[in-house]
Amino acid sequence: MRRYFFRLFLLLSDAVAFFTAFYIVYFAFNYFYPEFKYSNNLLFVDLVIFIIIMMIEETYSLREEDLIKKSYYIMKGVFFTYVISFLFLYNLSQYSLKQKYILIGNTTLWFFLLFFIVLLMRYITERFCVNNNVYFRKTLLIISDNDDKKVFRQIFNKGYAKANRIKKTVKHKDVMSLSEEDITVLLKENEINQVIIFSKNLSLSELIFLQRKFEGRVYFIKIIPEMTFLKLAELEVIEINNFLVLENRQNLLSPYRNLIKRLFDIFGSIIGIIILSPVFIFIIIAIKLTSKGPVFYAHKRLGKNKKIFGCWKFRTMVLNADKILEEWLEKNPEIREEFYKDFKLKDDPRITSIGNFLRKTSLDEFPQLWNVIKGEMSLVGPRPIVEKEVFKYKEWSDMLFRVKPGITGMWQASGRNDIEYDDRVELDMYYIKNWSLWLDIVIIIKTIIAVFMKKGAY
Repeated sequence: MRRYFFRLFLLLSDAVAFFTAFYIVYFAFNYFYPEFKYSNNLLFVDLVIFIIIMMIEETYSLREEDLIKKSYYIMKGVFFTYVISFLFLYNLSQYSLKQKYILIGNTTLWFFLLFFIVLLMRYITERFCVNNNVYFRKTLLIISDNDDKKVFRQIFNKGYAKANRIKKTVKHKDVMSLSEEDITVLLKENEINQVIIFSKNLSLSELIFLQRKFEGRVYFIKIIPEMTFLKLAELEVIEINNFLVLENRQNLLSPYRNLIKRLFDIFGSIIGIIILSPVFIFIIIAIKLTSKGPVFYAHKRLGKNKKIFGCWKFRTMVLNADKILEEWLEKNPEIREEFYKDFKLKDDPRITSIGNFLRKTSLDEFPQLWNVIKGEMSLVGPRPIVEKEVFKYKEWSDMLFRVKPGITGMWQASGRNDIEYDDRVELDMYYIKNWSLWLDIVIIIKTIIAVFMKKGAY
């Protein structure tokens, strides 16, 4: 019963998001164009279509997915509703040319805003439901030994543990000896609706035997394989003639995908430069007024195929920065270790007053849009590094230099400088292997959020 309430709450949150997005845009347009009206009947028809499409996309199912996949399905729901509305609901012939432009602009902005509000409302609703016990999975955890439970808790974060509560933990040998009646009693007494089999030290025959014991008895059965030698997040599970196959793709090594990414980079950079040009002018004036020297600074970085290029930034340091750094590190050996760990300092004596602000807000990176247009960088990609950092990528360095570096990337979107260097390398490699246009869009959105929250910035 709880899962039906959970789905209902998700549906209601989508309806709230739908009307919120509509009325924000409607009142904004109505202020400038008082003659603009929208039929309430059409509005409710749009809502019904939106909910039906979201159902078809299974966004109200109980599957556990990351933000990227959730965003993808929600985007599809919003997009198809938008297309259907224009094709079948709106009779554009009854409007004047001006009214047509207003209607198209209003509807486009409405559905664009709808996507983000749905994401926000979904997050709030899911957190509310989990924290208030509206819905969670009562889980039977099957392990090989007592150490498995500790490992299980280390693997899954607190958010996962809240939504998947372990009601009972049993060893696989004990389960295998249970009769059908004992299994029924075990599940009923603990109100189990999910079984997780931690398959470490289990043979294939034992694993199949355990799975079949619970088939048809619980809603979810999860199997956690002992395959730590593989990066499972980089693998796609496919079936070929009844054989399970794990496929590893290298998406950014595809010429077709590189073409799509290049077009996205050019379009995004041009739009970014146009929108941000007033900010650029303000920053240029501020730099000139607060410190001597040029406005821009091209730092030598390694690009695709280890080609050295000038990575453009707004200047945030004093003119004799290298000399000051050298003297500072000589006087403070404990700071030397911090610098050579990540090649950054939290309290950097070289930073100007306006430079400190630019770095914390990442505004100093914006001139790299020109690097993107020139083809030296991408909007999203691995972090551009200097020669001294290559050794930190170890066996992954060859893979790193097969793609263009990016203005932002997975580690910047995940917490910027708060992330350890080894984790940055892992995130960069994951990005190269699993690139998609949608992943780029999500990373850009998450980077903007991280910047506004000033997360890990210095």
